[in-house]
Amino acid sequence: MPAPANAKATAPQLRKLFCLARELGMDHEDLRGLAHNMAGVDGLSQLTRRDAMRLIDYLVDRSRKDYRPTAASRQQIYLIEKLAVELGWNDNPRRLAGFVRRTAGVAHLRWLDAAGAYRVIEGLKKMVERRKKTLYNSR
Repeated sequence: MPAPANAKATAPQLRKLFCLARELGMDHEDLRGLAHNMAGVDGLSQLTRRDAMRLIDYLVDRSRKDYRPTAASRQQIYLIEKLAVELGWNDNPRRLAGFVRRTAGVAHLRWLDAAGAYRVIEGLKKMVERRKKTLYNSR
């Protein structure tokens, strides 16, 4: 039977948090501050299992060698790809790559930062909107 959503974090989860924080050069106060910002708790002992999992996932992502704090989020990349499919660009990936290069100045989606991804998304949304208007007006 699964644990209730508000069950306290387990001892192995707390050990993992301390281990990851130590690897990243964080002290106890830094870890408490992170827990407060992400989960709204005043102490690590107040973390729920779900909150502890979120913190662990965050720290694991931060410990990756290719971590870039300003990188585009997964949601942004997903939205860019979804809008490209709406435009019918899924059959030609070079078309999206060219648009990304023109709009954000990078050669591939994986190098987008959050601000560049925002510009690409807004440009694609405008193109989708224009396409819908022309289809609507041609009827």
